[in-house]
Amino acid sequence: MSSQVVFVIGTGRSGTSLTTQALSELGVKMPEDPVPASANNLRGTGESIQLRDQINDLKTALGHKKGFRPKNWEQHPATQHARCELRDYLLQRSATSECMGFLAKIPVMSEYLPMCDLAATEARVTSHYVWATRGAAKTLESLMRSYNFSKHQARKSYLQRVYYILRDAPDHTILIPYEAWAVDAKGQIDLLADLIGQNKTSCRSEAEDAFTPSLDHSRSADLTALSEVEEAVDALTLKKRCRLADLVDRNSPEFFRVMTCLADEIFRLNPDVPMNSLDVEQEMRLGLLTCMAKTSEKETPEMNENLEILEHRVREVSTQQLVNQEAIDELTLKRDSLAKAMDELTLERDSLAKAIDNLTLERDSLEEKIERRFYIKIQDLEDREAKHRLRKEKGQNKLKEDIKILRQQNDQKLKKISKYKKVSVILAIPYVILTAPISIPLIVFFALKREARRNNSKNVT
Repeated sequence: MSSQVVFVIGTGRSGTSLTTQALSELGVKMPEDPVPASANNLRGTGESIQLRDQINDLKTALGHKKGFRPKNWEQHPATQHARCELRDYLLQRSATSECMGFLAKIPVMSEYLPMCDLAATEARVTSHYVWATRGAAKTLESLMRSYNFSKHQARKSYLQRVYYILRDAPDHTILIPYEAWAVDAKGQIDLLADLIGQNKTSCRSEAEDAFTPSLDHSRSADLTALSEVEEAVDALTLKKRCRLADLVDRNSPEFFRVMTCLADEIFRLNPDVPMNSLDVEQEMRLGLLTCMAKTSEKETPEMNENLEILEHRVREVSTQQLVNQEAIDELTLKRDSLAKAMDELTLERDSLAKAIDNLTLERDSLEEKIERRFYIKIQDLEDREAKHRLRKEKGQNKLKEDIKILRQQNDQKLKKISKYKKVSVILAIPYVILTAPISIPLIVFFALKREARRNNSKNVT
């Protein structure tokens, strides 16, 4: 038996978390990585962090905030990647889920239901869809109160998701009106239990306690005034608990009228929507005209009015296409001029590369010549240095030899002098002895004479 996944969809602040809690009480497995509870959802939202991040990344990659999805969005690489990630997520969850299946709930996922259905088919998981609906006034109040949205922001988010749910949700989608919880919680639980195949009476009775009026964030006496579009949505979605196929015939003029009004209002609230994303609005208007043509034999004022709007849209698209074509032609000219400039730069680059090669060859030859010349000079200097070193060594050796010879000669002279001194002393002794009788009187005479001169000089003074 294949596993089953329950996709809980809605506009946000419309009872999706309440429906999730009721399904959890009935045995549907909650995500393993739930978004933490907050002031807006005291019991938690029942959303998976992984799944939330994947869908938000897809919305960012596609580049649409509150307007229409871009044209051919299903072929976009980001959509293909998100579908593979969602398929892997469903396979992972189905491997660990029990017989009651598991839950996949992200309100923004309501904008990409064809991708979700395809991913569930690829994962071979049985998919159920539960649309938590609520009156537009209270939903807008809750969006403004919980997320600090302006009325304009709340309406853009609300209408965008209602449009894509009505357009893309499968026929077997179950509608669970929020207003019915307060008056018939048992009927709500029975419908959900029958959907997933839960037959235990105890589980059903416990799930009836999921609704708590005190947690409602839209409790306000000053409810938001509704436009005709939002009143039409309320009239369509708040009739009863039922399947989507039982609620509306998607081939009827009434359905296309509502969808056309929704598309017009989304376009009015998002004036910067790209023209190529308006195909969805024109598609709904053409569907309305087709249904009206089948049911009416002659033109009606409504048909003429819609035909005029279509003509106006076609003119806008044609004008935009002309502007785009002019931009494309201008870009083509710029591209050609850039290509020509690139060719010129390529030629200059090649010539510069050739010049660089020539300069490299010249540099190499000059380096070789310089190396050769300096090698010769260095060799010559080394030879000179070696000769000078040899001469210096020879001079030092000769000097040492001369010093040695001089020292030897000096030693010989000193020896001779010493010898002569000894001889002279020996010869002087007899001379002194022989001359003493004459020299001593003379010495005494001259000493006396010197003394007499001193005495005379003192007397004169």
